[in-house]
Amino acid sequence: MATKLQKAQAEVTRLWNLMCAEEGVPVDTKFVVFTSTNSHATAYNLAVKKFFRVRSQASQSVLRSSYQAVR
Repeated sequence: MATKLQKAQAEVTRLWNLMCAEEGVPVDTKFVVFTSTNSHATAYNLAVKKFFRVRSQASQSVLRSSYQAVR
């Protein structure tokens, strides 16, 4: 079963692929400036924000667990 972090990362990847397809850009491109009219841009930006929030929460959870184990 996928974790919240894995799901968030998969959504970012899915939207990236859609944005690239709309612009005709290979998905393995490292740097892209998408047009302002890309229909997936807003959803992509929100997905990236969610990914970073979930990643931060996961990291804090690991740190708390480690701290409690040491105590």
